[in-house]
Amino acid sequence: MGFAFEQQGGHAWSELNKTKWHNLTLDNRRARACHPRGPLYLLKPDGSALEYRVDAPSHYHHVCEWGMDYHFWMDVRPFLRDGVLPAGTHIEASTTARLVGPDVTGPLLKSARYLDLTEQERFYADLPAYEEPENTFAVSALDRLDAQTWTPTSEGCAWHRDGGYGPGSGCLSVRNHYSKTGSWQQTYVELITAPCPSFVHWAELTLRFDGRGTACFSNVRWEMVA
Repeated sequence: MGFAFEQQGGHAWSELNKTKWHNLTLDNRRARACHPRGPLYLLKPDGSALEYRVDAPSHYHHVCEWGMDYHFWMDVRPFLRDGVLPAGTHIEASTTARLVGPDVTGPLLKSARYLDLTEQERFYADLPAYEEPENTFAVSALDRLDAQTWTPTSEGCAWHRDGGYGPGSGCLSVRNHYSKTGSWQQTYVELITAPCPSFVHWAELTLRFDGRGTACFSNVRWEMVA
């Protein structure tokens, strides 16, 4: 699934990757600016799409990096003056959605540019994905549509696709020369249990190294205990 949206310079498209869009939308309140009244298309493999339009002078949208939902809002400028809306100010906008076919999306995709990450955005997005139930640090989050990345929380953190204790496994390393403390963090845990098919817990898993030298983490597993 991908999507295209209208900007001042035309249309752009991208695969619907949670980690990629988290990094693409970090600036501008984690949003991508749309052309005024420009549509957003959620594209299906068969070429059909949900077309969203916002009837506002200007508007923004972004992909929520946790729930994969979409937020739309309009810019209150030029209505906003000194952070206070004058009494009686009336702002009105509506969002409409309709199902369109390949006859609509096909020409747009032919002319749309690919929305790629900048070098800095790719550096942060191309980190190891959280793989359930066991993580061998061998898969980039850019290769997993629904994955979250591990986050380096100090200097000296590096991801190696090779170097783990098993064939084909990578490792996360922390190299401390001066600070004595370094870590990686992952804060998203999803449990598949009855009666709920999917229940998300907010937790913090930290791979922490206290001391000087280099430590390599090759494998992490979450386990449910009775």
